[in-house]
Amino acid sequence: MSLRDLKEENRIVIWPSYFFSPTRSKGRRLARMPYKIKTEELVSTLKELGLDPVIIENKKIS
Repeated sequence: MSLRDLKEENRIVIWPSYFFSPTRSKGRRLARMPYKIKTEELVSTLKELGLDPVIIENKKIS
């Protein structure tokens, strides 16, 4: 599944660098988190919220 496919399906894309980059200049968009969240935890939380997350490995923000 490509990013274009996700946009056509009206999905929201969450890039891990939004959370985990060391600085805002390197891509972090949120305040620094006091802990690291695992992908499995994020997926589990999204499912609990009634969403249908799709994980795409090895993609980078272009």
